[in-house]
Amino acid sequence: MLARLIPGDYLRTFTYLNFIERPRRLLRLALTTFYRMDHIYLVLREFASRKGHFSILEFGTADGYAFTKMLYATKYLGVDNRVVVHTFDTFEGMPSSSDDRNRNLTTQSQWLTGEFRGRYEHLREYCAGRYQNFQIHKGLFHETLTLSLLESLQTSRPILVWIDCEHLSSRCLRPINRLSPQRVRGLLRRLRQPELRLAAHR
Repeated sequence: MLARLIPGDYLRTFTYLNFIERPRRLLRLALTTFYRMDHIYLVLREFASRKGHFSILEFGTADGYAFTKMLYATKYLGVDNRVVVHTFDTFEGMPSSSDDRNRNLTTQSQWLTGEFRGRYEHLREYCAGRYQNFQIHKGLFHETLTLSLLESLQTSRPILVWIDCEHLSSRCLRPINRLSPQRVRGLLRRLRQPELRLAAHR
């Protein structure tokens, strides 16, 4: 309707870019910068009214910032008795890599060996004193993402899979690919970094 009232393609485009698209983009950036965990609450609220037990899977923990935010979200929304939060990490930092596919697309740099090292004992003690609905799986993905764990996810279906962008290499994604829609239904994938969210899908 508004477009019909504005004469000429140039004026319509100018009006759209400066008075519709630009304010909308700035508002979106402001909201996502303010709190980047909003989609966690969105997913939990969506499944809160559904029957059954569910799980959240995080691959790449480091110091556990996102992991503890997920746990707090389940407690805040009152679903901590039905949603278990799993996290997977060696807590030894990133391994060495010479694969060009693992380079930063912007700087073309490789990650450093030991980068993003976590504090396993500190995180475990912190969570144990506040939450009961968590499991910390220490080790490589292919070692900790076992067949028995995958089978348990049939009755505690993943509603959110959180993959740290540093683990988007072929070596890391290969064991994660065991979480196929054929094996685990109701799968929801999300990528951590905002610039990668376009790759997320349901």
